[in-house]
Amino acid sequence: MGVRILENKEDGYKCLYCSVTMWAFGPIFYKDEDPQEFLEWLGRIDPRSLTDKELENKVYDWRKTLEESNCKICGEPINNAESDLCLQHKLED
Repeated sequence: MGVRILENKEDGYKCLYCSVTMWAFGPIFYKDEDPQEFLEWLGRIDPRSLTDKELENKVYDWRKTLEESNCKICGEPINNAESDLCLQHKLED
């Protein structure tokens, strides 16, 4: 029992919920976001222990980290911290 992910199959939005209390909490994750990745990014922090504001700040920080690790042209993930372009766009540059 713990934190689970609830997904609306119709539009792809997701949210977190507590399987003990059956209470949804936190932000809505967009269809291109993976809440499981967010939970892994949190590490040992249980999101149920955070205040709404603390959880909001953590989600903001996670989204910012994702944004900074994506190609500035196409949004694809990049593996090279020295560039802000994916391999395809780096080769075209």
